[in-house]
Amino acid sequence: MVRDLGVLGELAGLRYLALTEAQWGRLLERDALPPALVAARSVGARVSEEWAARLGHPAGESYRVEGVIAGGELR
Repeated sequence: MVRDLGVLGELAGLRYLALTEAQWGRLLERDALPPALVAARSVGARVSEEWAARLGHPAGESYRVEGVIAGGELR
């Protein structure tokens, strides 16, 4: 369990992050997104275009990919 979400912004190698809607809100308020983040998941909530825009993804261009990463490949 991470008590201070701000430390996530210091994790240069973190590429995937799954948080609750409330946790994403706290992280974005602190402007503490990990610099290498390429995939994000909102647990238990639908992600709106507003949230996608706050994560730096252009509104209207959100996409969804499902699968399992095994051996460096999405299957």
